[in-house]
Amino acid sequence: MLRRPGATFRALRGTSPAKVWQQARTRDDLYLGVALQAEDSRGVISLTSADPSVQPRIRYRYLSTATDRERMRRAVRLAADLLGTGAMGGLVQGRTDLPDDVLADDAALDRWTRAHLATAIHLSGSARMGPAGDPGAVVDQHLRVRGVEGLRVADTSVLPTVPTRGPAATAVAIGERAAELMTEL
Repeated sequence: MLRRPGATFRALRGTSPAKVWQQARTRDDLYLGVALQAEDSRGVISLTSADPSVQPRIRYRYLSTATDRERMRRAVRLAADLLGTGAMGGLVQGRTDLPDDVLADDAALDRWTRAHLATAIHLSGSARMGPAGDPGAVVDQHLRVRGVEGLRVADTSVLPTVPTRGPAATAVAIGERAAELMTEL
């Protein structure tokens, strides 16, 4: 097991209901997804109105650092190499949608990656937890919002760092801990 995984590979039988249906009928497609974990890039969330019913503006800023772009290129190239191995021969006849000339050129691969980038909506850290002296910390160790009486935050926005895997189990743990903290009153 990798101590700090650079990317997670997932083989999926479909990326949308239409794609799943097409694959179920023809059984001729395999999707290999590449997901960057523990990235350096950080997004920004900002209010667009004082009205709480108005959605905030989210700028994901995916792959905004040279390190993240390099790691993604390595991961995409590794995925392409894996699809070409003998072990995959019974499943894969060829690679589609990623020409060899794009795979061989860093700038072209960066453009291809941006054009095919999607989000898993695993956002976190926008109201991070931290000690009293941390000017960027929004909540304390009891999930209480600093400066607001009676308000707690109990979701992945309190995480001070981005998790290195999908955050669902962590979100459940935060919710359970919040429930415990609230019953201790």
